[in-house]
Amino acid sequence: MAEIYPRLIAGMTANGISHDDADRLFHMLEGFADYGFPESHAASFALLAYASAYVKCHEPAIFCAAILNVQPMGFYSTEVLVNDARRHGVVVKPIVVNASAWWSTVDDEGALRLGFHLVRGMGEAQRMRLDSALGEGRPFADLVDFARRTELGRDALENLAAAGAFIPWFPHRRDAMWALRALDEREARGELGRAMEIDDEPDVALRELTAPERTLLDVHTTGVSDVQPIAHVRPFLDAQNVLAANRLAAMPKNLVCKVGGMVVTRQRPGTAKGFVFLTLEDETGLVNVIVRPDVYERNRRVIRSAHCLIVEGVLQKESGCLDLIMRQCWTLDAPAAAKKVPARNFH
Repeated sequence: MAEIYPRLIAGMTANGISHDDADRLFHMLEGFADYGFPESHAASFALLAYASAYVKCHEPAIFCAAILNVQPMGFYSTEVLVNDARRHGVVVKPIVVNASAWWSTVDDEGALRLGFHLVRGMGEAQRMRLDSALGEGRPFADLVDFARRTELGRDALENLAAAGAFIPWFPHRRDAMWALRALDEREARGELGRAMEIDDEPDVALRELTAPERTLLDVHTTGVSDVQPIAHVRPFLDAQNVLAANRLAAMPKNLVCKVGGMVVTRQRPGTAKGFVFLTLEDETGLVNVIVRPDVYERNRRVIRSAHCLIVEGVLQKESGCLDLIMRQCWTLDAPAAAKKVPARNFH
């Protein structure tokens, strides 16, 4: 503004405005320039924040479905968003071939039904094939019928099987994977159109997946599981006196305690004077962790590289907000599924 002052004053005085009035007008414009642009952005963001908060409060399933359908965006991964919806009372139903659509939806019971778009490797070509088959308005009879009508490739079918989408036809995911082998052989023989018969393949006793293996397959293929990865190590954390996130609210202020979870965000704002802010997630909720510059420097390698952390710190409670001021931290050797959940780092 200072650079244009002489030219602006000259222009106004040339148009009959006194120098004093021109100077006063300039300072009015200068004052608006200092806050007008940020104010308009703040007002716009406030409207979005209010509308989002309203929908999240009154229609949490619709809110979560809408956010999932425009991923990737924002701070949080699919896994974090879905777990938050669950904690707010939303029933989340898995991807199932005769129940899911391409996009995540809310069903007649008000539950969130996850969509095919979340499955690894699903893109525009797969969407068009699925939409065409779903548009026929009749359910899929079996795996052969699904493969024939959707014309999905082997990778897409394998990911759907690994994600549990064929559970209505097969008691376990490994059964579905085994059936895909028979389907491949049938396609090679030109018999894909023949109805599947129970005796086409010999009965094989396939070991059922363990709970951590199911979680790993879920997160790897869809980004979300019905079991949060940290739940699998809760007995170990309990033995180490590591508190679950949902227990912190009942703890006294200034308590020195430990929490553990997946690192879902790492932030170091330029205006924060070197402070680092972490968000940890366990199976019960989120924990905000504040790291002073000196503590960060002592623990830099672990903070920046670990997928999961155990953090010891001082519990702070202010105006209903809970934060843990870190004293020290350690790497938590968590299930493999935790390493598949992306963190938002230093954005």
